[in-house]
Amino acid sequence: MKKKIAVLGLAVGLVLSTTACGTKNVEVGEYKGLDVEYTCTQTEVKEGHIYTQYWNDLSNYAEEVKDKKYKAEKGDKVNIDYKGLKDGEAFDNGSDSGYELILGSGTFIEGFEDGLIGSKAGEKRDLNLTFPASYQNNPDLAGKDVVFETKVNKIYTLPELTDEFVKKNLEGYNSAEEYKTGVKKKLEDDLSEYIQTQKEDAAWKMVMADAKVNSYPDKELKEIIEDVKEYREYNYQYYYGVTVEQYLKQTGETQEDYDKSVEDEAKDVLANRMVMESIAKKENITISEDAFNAKVDEYMELSGAKTKEELFEKAPEEEIRNELLAEQVKAFVVDNCNMKLTEK
Repeated sequence: MKKKIAVLGLAVGLVLSTTACGTKNVEVGEYKGLDVEYTCTQTEVKEGHIYTQYWNDLSNYAEEVKDKKYKAEKGDKVNIDYKGLKDGEAFDNGSDSGYELILGSGTFIEGFEDGLIGSKAGEKRDLNLTFPASYQNNPDLAGKDVVFETKVNKIYTLPELTDEFVKKNLEGYNSAEEYKTGVKKKLEDDLSEYIQTQKEDAAWKMVMADAKVNSYPDKELKEIIEDVKEYREYNYQYYYGVTVEQYLKQTGETQEDYDKSVEDEAKDVLANRMVMESIAKKENITISEDAFNAKVDEYMELSGAKTKEELFEKAPEEEIRNELLAEQVKAFVVDNCNMKLTEK
């Protein structure tokens, strides 16, 4: 378990190593035809996302502009000081100094970044703006007129994306156009995966809410409890450098409460697993060898394993198959429910 987590970063969830659970232990409710609402913070790849990715990839090649006459353009990065004022008074979380902002990234409210385009290093500007009518970060500012006092301290630009530069510095790409296309495709693929995950999480939450667990098989529950313990021990040591005993001492949690939380987590994992297996059995959902081999190849690359046998020492074959089954069952549920995107 510890080897697997350290190498592949697989979290405790539906992929824990357990033997097959009897579907008689759980009663599955509705999982098809549900009206499911889901939320997403992003639903499309915009120009600003692409600018941000360029900076992530090329930041080592960025240069500060020394020409005092240079005017900031969309896609440049600026180092700024700013103070937000409403009715002449500074509002909470509306000020910062030395903040680095990619113009066109869409990080700030509408008009802020556009208002800095054309500015020079050392220039001060007052930006008269209006917060969106629906502003969840601070509802008190929703729809309000404000002024941002800004100063551009520095301006940074990326190198020109020529074919020569790309070939020399960006491994895997042979031209500027190929790189730009690749960036957009990666962002679109990542977004598609994120949206699918949001759908699956929302739909699965409804499925589990309508399921009833009659009993937890002792053998499987004990195995998962041990896995949860190992997983927590590993995380406490890896991220915080403490043992479970030290963690309990620091938090004041009792051993009894800790053990109960471990058991509750294990039961939740097992309940999910049993519902998964029940749906897979009812709908005849199975894992193809092509899908399994593709996942194995993916994990071999991630872990650096040279052979399947070496990989299975770190991530047992059963766990990989369990993960694939969970993915297919959740995708099946989403495909058979009425999914509706709600306000972000």
